Amino acid sequence: MKAHIVRGFLVAAALGWPTLASAQTAPDLPTGDGWASFGWQIVNEFDADTLGSYDEQHVIGSAGAGLYWAPRLKVEVDTATTSRSSFNLVEQISINGQPGIRYSQVRVRTTSFAAVQTCELVSNAWFTPYVGGGVEISRIARETFVQAFSLVDPAGPRIPQTPESLAPGSGVIVRPLVTVGFKAYLSRRAFFRTDSRFTLEPRVEHYLLRFGFGIDF
Repeated sequence: MKAHIVRGFLVAAALGWPTLASAQTAPDLPTGDGWASFGWQIVNEFDADTLGSYDEQHVIGSAGAGLYWAPRLKVEVDTATTSRSSFNLVEQISINGQPGIRYSQVRVRTTSFAAVQTCELVSNAWFTPYVGGGVEISRIARETFVQAFSLVDPAGPRIPQTPESLAPGSGVIVRPLVTVGFKAYLSRRAFFRTDSRFTLEPRVEHYLLRFGFGIDF
């Protein structure tokens, strides 16, 4: 009798284990998800004139949503805005027909919209890494405050002036992007999310690192 009970238990376990393992590693696929996050964006703007190149960092806040159209495949859209940052810029210009340099302070704020196709590398109830690629549309608003002028000749005169504000400007830039990240589930539906994103033009110019929380639906 005991042998039959043990044998029956082993058979039930053998039949039930695949179902249990499947439930642990391949949960029902959600329709989509939504999230909010914050992080940092490092900008490396390259210019043919090295004096016009600069590096800067922003705090960035963002929100987004995704929709599954196939197992492990999801289309995501998100919008983000950065804090306003300031940096000093040196530009080559002409002063009275002679080569010169203009010293300015520039304030920048960026608002962006991105559409990304992601692919989840594994289906797991607790940890889901993914990679993706897409496009980012950025609107960059700039305010420039001129500080001083100087002739290129070191012996030439420096021409200080009362700081003046140039007309605010803005521009729209479309860049391809690649991303890598993961979702770590805190419950069946709520998750912690982090991602890294690189935009290219044609080299890496923007690097983004974000952390946030979201929910499946």
